[in-house]
Amino acid sequence: MERWWRIFKKNLKMITYTIYTLIFFILAFVIYIAFRGIKSNIELKKNLSSNNINQTLNYSKNDILNQLKEANEMKKKGVITKKEFINIKKKILSN
Repeated sequence: MERWWRIFKKNLKMITYTIYTLIFFILAFVIYIAFRGIKSNIELKKNLSSNNINQTLNYSKNDILNQLKEANEMKKKGVITKKEFINIKKKILSN
């Protein structure tokens, strides 16, 4: 029994390093996934900038109410900021 304990004690350091290495790789993977998500969100915001959002609203000029509702829903979902919403609202109402 004492022999197994000595073997285990010698390998304990190796087991500890192996666990730390696994934790490091898991943490690195989680950070990678997080940065990928942040990057895709930034790209989405660039694609849906306030200049392009008016073009994506596929309504006629007479349908101002629907355009404002759509822009408000985008603001609520967090796709656009409040400042971008105000700019869009100004553009819609100026048409």
